[in-house]
Amino acid sequence: MATDRESQFWINIQEIPPKPEVENTLQLAVRSKIKLFYRPKSVELELSDAVKQLRWYVEGNTLKLENKSPLFVTIGDLKLNNETQPVANMNHDMVAPFKTIDVLKNLPKNLSSISYTYINEYGGNTSMPAVALK
Repeated sequence: MATDRESQFWINIQEIPPKPEVENTLQLAVRSKIKLFYRPKSVELELSDAVKQLRWYVEGNTLKLENKSPLFVTIGDLKLNNETQPVANMNHDMVAPFKTIDVLKNLPKNLSSISYTYINEYGGNTSMPAVALK
């Protein structure tokens, strides 16, 4: 397991109900999928500081996001050029530590800035200041 960054794991739990003793019984089988993060003791960075290490940039016609931190970061809403409504096809991308992802393709030609939120450690959206794109 990596000692210089967070690791992500999934736990799948399925409950299978016992055979009913009477007929005409509604039974539900519940399946839960839980995402777990392991943060080594050597990684002392807070998520709010990790978000400050994100780098947004345009390459060709694609908006890219580089995570230079050792933590996973999940993007919530994304707004282009100070729009009031977030991008509809944004799927709350998670960026792994020290990785780069393609966020949006076929960008508008006049794209000069973005604003976004990230999912904090309590599951809420935290707004970040607008980012000027070059």
